[in-house]
Amino acid sequence: IWLDMNEPTDFSKVFEINDIFKDTPIKVKDDRFYTTFPDDVIHYLNGKKVKHSMVRNAYPYYQAMATSTGLQKAGKSFVLSRSGYAGIQKYAGVWTGDSTSSWDQLKLQIQMVLGISISGIPYVGIDIGGFQGRGLKEIDNSPEMLMRQFQLALFFPFYRTHKATDGIDTEPIFLPSYYKEKVKEAIDTRYRFLPYLYYLAKEAHETGHPIVRPLFYEFTEDEDTFRIDDEYMVGKSILFAPIVSQTEKRKVYLPKGKWLDYWTGETVEGWIDSSTDLPIYIREGSIIPLSEGDMIVYGNGKIDYDDTAIQSNGDITFSKPFFIRNLTVVSSASKVIVDGKEFSFSKKGKSLIINVNKEVKEIKMM
Repeated sequence: IWLDMNEPTDFSKVFEINDIFKDTPIKVKDDRFYTTFPDDVIHYLNGKKVKHSMVRNAYPYYQAMATSTGLQKAGKSFVLSRSGYAGIQKYAGVWTGDSTSSWDQLKLQIQMVLGISISGIPYVGIDIGGFQGRGLKEIDNSPEMLMRQFQLALFFPFYRTHKATDGIDTEPIFLPSYYKEKVKEAIDTRYRFLPYLYYLAKEAHETGHPIVRPLFYEFTEDEDTFRIDDEYMVGKSILFAPIVSQTEKRKVYLPKGKWLDYWTGETVEGWIDSSTDLPIYIREGSIIPLSEGDMIVYGNGKIDYDDTAIQSNGDITFSKPFFIRNLTVVSSASKVIVDGKEFSFSKKGKSLIINVNKEVKEIKMM
């Protein structure tokens, strides 16, 4: 259930906001203004009557609570709320609201999602395609803009298009073939990383760590990360640097340490030029579960995933038999031994690609 306009907004009282400023030089572009409930609307809180102005922000919080409780009794619970109050994450996810389809908004949407995430609300997303329709000077309804929005939100927990009724279609099926294939690549990549996102959702539930994070959340001693707001971390193991300007590639900052370029298999560090327009980097010391039994292992690390403790320390061990289809390992090994049997592998940059395709307990790199 989607709880929209639940500040709440009252559409029955619309006035021209420029009337307020008629004796001043101030002019407002969108001069229609919608009111909320008047103060003579009375609410009951803990058995006491209170004016609406005293509980305006609490109104959507309790609405989400009631909706979530009812849905849980029905055996289902997914609530999306436009508004809320501290603690809204217990009952609903949120999104960033009525964005526009513009280059300025691309960067702003990252900032808003990260701000909401570290405020304690892990399930957040944007209106892919931009909500606002036609008529505003800054709106860009080009296929490139829609493609970049799909790419930008690649790892956001909430991922969907949404548009005002006067806007253009945002379904990628209507795009020219080049842009359609690029959107498909972004969506396919998201599906590939879903097991890792599910792991982060569980972590957020249990610990409160956000799913997507600003760089400084993980690298508190790195002053460069304080000033970078067009990249974001996905958990502690993935850095994503979406394209937010009219260019095919971009300059990317990788905080201290070594990183794996997901697309090339090469190890990189520091300031680099991206190899693609979908720049994804894996942090050293990470184990990344992927869809269909695939996995990336880079350096020494561990993860408790799918009721299995997985550890990498030169070799890769599993607490119980675990199905692996394809394993990508950053290693200079010349032999790969899977449960005592040597396996062949191919190379991609500094990575070894091993087709395992069975349940395993231990993988040795020699």
